[in-house]
Amino acid sequence: MPSVRRSFYLTSAWLPLIMGLAITTLAQEPQNEARQPKVIRHSGVELQRKATWFVEPIYPSQAKVALVSGQVDVEVTVNEKGKVVSARAISGHPMLDEAAITAARGWTFEPTTVQGIPVKAIGIISLFFRLSGSELIDQLELRLRTNPGSAETHLSLAEAYQREGRLDDAIAEYTHAITLKPDYAS
Repeated sequence: MPSVRRSFYLTSAWLPLIMGLAITTLAQEPQNEARQPKVIRHSGVELQRKATWFVEPIYPSQAKVALVSGQVDVEVTVNEKGKVVSARAISGHPMLDEAAITAARGWTFEPTTVQGIPVKAIGIISLFFRLSGSELIDQLELRLRTNPGSAETHLSLAEAYQREGRLDDAIAEYTHAITLKPDYAS
C-alpha cells in the first residue's frame, strides 16, 4: 500500500501546479488576443502615404465668390480593405468642409496590417482649396463692378495682378487703392 499512498502524494502535490499552469495558459490566450489592436491611429503624413486613390475636392462656388481658400483637415476611418467608412472635418473653413468630406470619402488606402492581419485605421488627411490666379482676378474684378469704392478690393486685385506678372494692371489698381485710402501709401 505504500505505492498507492506515494502515488496519491505525487498526484496531489503536482495537481495544483499543473492546474495553475493550465489556468495561466488559458488566461493568457485571451489577453494576447485582446492585445491585438482593432484600430490603428496613423499620423496624417503616414496615412496619406498609404493612399492608393485620391479624389480632388470640388471647390464650392460660394467659397470662390467669398474668396475663401485654405486647408481642411479631415479625420477618416479606413476599414480593413482600405476603404474610407467615415469622415469628418476637424479644421478649416466651414464653407469648405462638405466638399472636403465628400472628396475624402472617395479616397482608398493600402490596408493597414498588424502581424499580417488587416485592421481598421484612423488618421487625418489634408485637402487644399486654392483659387488660381485667373480665378482670383475674376472674382475680385466682379467685386469691383458691384463695389468700385472698395480700397481693400483694389489692393487685393493689385496684388493678384502683380503675382500674375500683369504689372501695368497692378500699378493701376495700387493707384486706385491709394486714391481711395491714402493710408495705403505709407
